Amino acid sequence: MNQKILTLLLGATLLCGCRTRYQITTTNGSEYTAIGKPKRVAGQYVFKDINGKEVQLSAMRVVSIEARSPWEKSREPFTGAPKK
Repeated sequence: MNQKILTLLLGATLLCGCRTRYQITTTNGSEYTAIGKPKRVAGQYVFKDINGKEVQLSAMRVVSIEARSPWEKSREPFTGAPKK
């Protein structure tokens, strides 16, 4: 019984947060991080960014879409105020 519970807990832990992230680069050099695979709809890529906001980009503006590990550190700049 304890082994079944341990197995279920371990499986749930491994599945949490395992969603693939995608790094999307545009023609002007902007980069977006998508949670889940971007979908192409009517000439646009539609995806949710890391803040949960839906983003639509023209397919003509997208240069590359690369899969990233969910555990890879973000390359986005830190925007918080410095602590004194």
